[in-house]
Amino acid sequence: MINKIDWPKPGENSSFDREQYLTYISGLVENLKRYRDGDIDAETTLMECRRILSEVKDPEFPFFAVQNFKDLFSFVLYQLPKTASRLQKTVHKTKSYRKYVPKKVEKFNGADKRRYPRIEKSFMIRFRINQSEGYTIVISDWDMVAINDLSAMGVNFNYNKNLGIGSTLEFKLNISRSMQTINCTGRVVRIRRNQNHPTYSIAIAFADIDKEDREMINKTAEDILK
Repeated sequence: MINKIDWPKPGENSSFDREQYLTYISGLVENLKRYRDGDIDAETTLMECRRILSEVKDPEFPFFAVQNFKDLFSFVLYQLPKTASRLQKTVHKTKSYRKYVPKKVEKFNGADKRRYPRIEKSFMIRFRINQSEGYTIVISDWDMVAINDLSAMGVNFNYNKNLGIGSTLEFKLNISRSMQTINCTGRVVRIRRNQNHPTYSIAIAFADIDKEDREMINKTAEDILK
C-alpha cells in the first residue's frame, strides 16, 4: 500500500516528512474507522480529524490525504451536514468533493429534509449489496428487513451486520399493494450500534431513484400523515 502512495516532493511550500505523514494518516484512519464502526458520530469524527490536521505544518498534506485515501475520507464529508462548519461548507464547493459524491444524493440537504416528510411505519423491503463495487461484506442474494422509517430521501432499518459507511445497496420497495415495486439504489450514510440488542441502525440516502418513484414515496408519506 505504501509503495503505491503518490508521495509529495519537498518544495518551497512543503515541509514533507514521510514518517510524519504516516503518523498523521494513521491517526486520521483510526478516527474514521471508529466512525465507520459506529463508535463515534460524524461531528466527533470531524473534530478529531481537524485536531490532527491542525498539527500538520505542511499545507499540502490535506490534499495528499484525500488524493491517496479518498475512499476513507470522502464518506465523512458525504455524511456531514453543510452547516457542520465553515470547513464543510468550503469542501462542498470543491471539484474533488463533487467528483466523489453522487449528485443525486448531494442534492437533498437542508430545506429538502423538511420538504419530504418521514413516516415511522413498518414496511418490508428487500435489499442486497451492489456486487460490482467489491465491498468486503458480500450478500449473495436478496435479504428482507422491516424498516424503521421512510421518506423520499431515504430509509432507516436495523440489521445484524455493519454494512459499512459508503456501501451501495440495491432496493426493492413495496410500500402499497396498489403500486408497482420501486427499484432503486441507496448509499449507507450513517451506522449506529443499538444498545438494547446486537444490531445496527442503518441510515440510507437514496442515490439512483426515478423522479416518479421518489414522488410516489413522498405522496404515500403525506397521505399516511394526514
